[in-house]
Amino acid sequence: MRAAAISQPESRERILDAAEKMFRKHGYLKVTVKDIAVVLDMSPANVYRFFDSKASLREALADRLTRQVEAHCEKACAEGGTASARLEALITEYHRMTLDRYLSAENVHEMLDAAMRENWRVIDGHTERMRLLIGRVMEDGVKSGEFPLRDSAAAAEMVFFSIVAFIDPACVARLFKNEENFKHVRDMGRFLTAALRAGSI
Repeated sequence: MRAAAISQPESRERILDAAEKMFRKHGYLKVTVKDIAVVLDMSPANVYRFFDSKASLREALADRLTRQVEAHCEKACAEGGTASARLEALITEYHRMTLDRYLSAENVHEMLDAAMRENWRVIDGHTERMRLLIGRVMEDGVKSGEFPLRDSAAAAEMVFFSIVAFIDPACVARLFKNEENFKHVRDMGRFLTAALRAGSI
């Protein structure tokens, strides 16, 4: 992150707000740094004080979007109840946020899909944080005796990979975009928690 972005976080967020609106409306490829600067009534050079390239701006925006998803998922699984209920709530919310944040506009889907394909560092970070969140819920289940697991870390990994089709933007767009009432993801949540309660690993 550039020095200006650290010392002036409000200006950095203004630039990201403007970039997100323009990317949603016109698509990433059609928007230039100059276009964003014009909307903000500043020079392109000033934008470059915060982001060294259009690609780094896109990466920062992807990071912000993924962290919004994480915050909602963390809130969903922190509302109490059994570990099974919390894990099912987390999985359902993760799917809902994929639909809401990534597929609500075709241009955002395009940007996040590119992020997945290019294996950005920000996507790797998001994946790791979500695995840790799932792991924390499962550890609570182990401590309470609800999940009689021998290897909770391995089980958390399996849960994450079991829900990839519900959280990967490309898969969701192809398989579940018009899904009603989240039936499939809820069924998957119940299936996974039943396996965990049975001590499958």
